[in-house]
Amino acid sequence: DVEMGMTTIARITEDVNFNFEEMRDSLQGLGVEYGMGWENVSDIAIRWSQAGYNVADTLELTKSSLLALNTAELDAQYATQGLIAIMSQWQLKAEDLLPVIDKINKTADSYAITSQDIVDGLNRVGAAAKNAGMTIEETIGAITVLREASGRTGKEVGTALNTIFSYMTRDKTIKLME
Repeated sequence: DVEMGMTTIARITEDVNFNFEEMRDSLQGLGVEYGMGWENVSDIAIRWSQAGYNVADTLELTKSSLLALNTAELDAQYATQGLIAIMSQWQLKAEDLLPVIDKINKTADSYAITSQDIVDGLNRVGAAAKNAGMTIEETIGAITVLREASGRTGKEVGTALNTIFSYMTRDKTIKLME
C-alpha cells in the first residue's frame, strides 16, 4: 500500500525536487504525529498532488488536512476535496489553509453549525461571494447566520447565497438597484 501510494504521487507530481524516500518518510511521520493510518495520509497527499501542488506544499497541505480530520467533523475526502475547492475559489496559498481551518473550527465550536456545513456552504458560494467583494470571514458568517436561522444544510444555504450573489452582480440587477 505504501509503495502504491508513493508511486501514484511520484507519477502525478511534476516537482523536480521530489524524492521518493523523503516524501514517504515525511508522510509516514505525519501519520504517526496525527494518529492516522497510511490509507488516509496517502489519500490526502495524492489529492493535493493531483491538484497541482509541489512537494513542499503537498506536505504542508496534508498536515493541515490531517489536523482538520482531528479537530473538525470532516472525513479524508472532505478534508481535501472541499478544502481544495475553497483554496481555488479564494486563491489561497498553502500557508493560508491552516488559518482558514481555524476559522471554520472556531465558528463550528461557537455556533449551531458543523465544520462540514461551513465547508459545503463555502464550496457552493465561494466564487460568487468573492466576486461580490466579500471576504472569506464574511462568507463564513453569512453561511452561519443563515444555517442557524433556517435550519437548512450548508449545501442548501450555500446554494441560496450563490443565487442571491449571482443576481446581485448581474448588470440588469445593478441598473435596477441604481
